[in-house]
Amino acid sequence: MQIMKILTRSLSAARNRVVPQRHLGLILSVDLQSSEERDSIALPYQITRCEDPAAIAAFYRPLRQDEDAAAATQRLASGAHCWIASDETAIRGAAWVQFGSVDLPALSGRCFTPTGHVTFGPGVCYVCRQAVDEHFRGQHINTGLLLAMAAFYGSRGDTAMVATMGASNAPNVRSWMHLGAMLEGIVRVGSLLGIVRRTEIYMDSRRAHWQ
Repeated sequence: MQIMKILTRSLSAARNRVVPQRHLGLILSVDLQSSEERDSIALPYQITRCEDPAAIAAFYRPLRQDEDAAAATQRLASGAHCWIASDETAIRGAAWVQFGSVDLPALSGRCFTPTGHVTFGPGVCYVCRQAVDEHFRGQHINTGLLLAMAAFYGSRGDTAMVATMGASNAPNVRSWMHLGAMLEGIVRVGSLLGIVRRTEIYMDSRRAHWQ
């Protein structure tokens, strides 16, 4: 029985390597020092930074298998921020913001770099792991989170918020466009037999390294 389990896992892993994986990503940025006013949104949720790993993990667990209390603790300890939108019952939406050197293990993360690791320059806020409870979508929670983050980081002198997202993720694209986001680049990433290939188009090649 144990041998069968090992064989099943091995076949599954081999199948995943053979089946090509593709991702078409957009790189968007928001100028945090822009003089243009952003339209505010009134939400029945409290938007704050959360430093409770257990609460963060409880929200993300149904959405992301790689998010647990240990991972949240490690990310917080590294200096990352977790922003949440919550009501009196539970967290309804969340997003992470990371700074400096960041590991991007997922295929979608290769939109920034072929190595899966990127170092953002001073003042650049990398927004990731944006998520909203599926039962509360359509209420502009993600947009509200982005507006709160932009106000906070802009006021402390940071220069840009940056994110990569799937081109088909229209709700998230709309949220970023609400803040006046600019399209910085389009990146197509593919993986076959463990070999990653990238095709990138940057509006300004000087922005490719986010220094």
